[in-house]
Amino acid sequence: MHKSDPSNPAEKKKTSVVATLGFIALSLLFVFAAAQMIGGVLHREFSGNETALEATPAPTAEALPTDTPSQGAADAVVAIRTPAPEAALASITPEPARSTPSPTPAQDAATAAASTAPAATPAQPQMRAASFEDGRMDLVIAMVDDKGFADCLCVLALRENRATLLAVPANTLGADGKPLSSCSRAQLLGAARGLLAVQYEKYAVIERASLQRCADAIGPLTIGGKEYDGAALLDYLQGSGGDALLRAERFAAMLEGLANRLDSLSLLRMLTAKNALQAAVKANIREAEGWRLYHAVRNLTEAEISRRTLPVNSLQRHGRRCYAPDEPLTEKLLDELYNS
Repeated sequence: MHKSDPSNPAEKKKTSVVATLGFIALSLLFVFAAAQMIGGVLHREFSGNETALEATPAPTAEALPTDTPSQGAADAVVAIRTPAPEAALASITPEPARSTPSPTPAQDAATAAASTAPAATPAQPQMRAASFEDGRMDLVIAMVDDKGFADCLCVLALRENRATLLAVPANTLGADGKPLSSCSRAQLLGAARGLLAVQYEKYAVIERASLQRCADAIGPLTIGGKEYDGAALLDYLQGSGGDALLRAERFAAMLEGLANRLDSLSLLRMLTAKNALQAAVKANIREAEGWRLYHAVRNLTEAEISRRTLPVNSLQRHGRRCYAPDEPLTEKLLDELYNS
């Protein structure tokens, strides 16, 4: 037997060629196997997708049925139809008619009245009164009778170096058709707001029975160049008789006399008057606001205090004479007092 000699160079070269050829053949085998595997995978993937697409073919517009209400999720996604307006209206199922009772004659009358009634007008915007700051103070001052109803009403509008006393007759009709004389003390602010369209916040109310005692504590008041003590002052006010307009003007004149009197009050008389007023007057003014008001009024001269009367028109209501604000003149006056 012939044996190869490893030390022979020819033998070494032969062995190397055989090994190289074997490695190449083995590599080609692996490449072919990999190609077969990849081709099989691709074939399965593509054949599966084609099967899935064939199972759900894309419908055309002509193939869409018109009798069935729906086509399923796949059809809804692929094709969406927009019917004509007539078709959409025809597809709405009307609700069954509900039986409603026939309206009564009273309901018919109410419906007719509502249809012919004028549209409600929006609430009139209201001006806001000053709140005792920066020398601007607004105060509703009233006197009530023995039953607690408004007898006299006056509005004080204080603006630094001037003050206006606005007299309002007690029989002036508000927006609700009721006179001020029908309002109790608790209703005065609301009545004044509704009548003058001003948002008042502060009030002071004195009872008529306490008027004489308070006037005596303050001292004689000078009205029209004449001095009045407590009893004479009450007679002066009562002398207006049944004329509410004259009574309101005399009440404002009394308040003007009080403002002029404050400047000449001694300290002892002032403390006595303060105690009498606190006992007789009901107000929602804090003590600090009261002192502020006192000093502001006390520093006014007689020429800086003026009296005005609410512009009104006379009318008859239930056989009695009443007043209604003259709207153009009242609006002009209030604009002068609160917006100037």
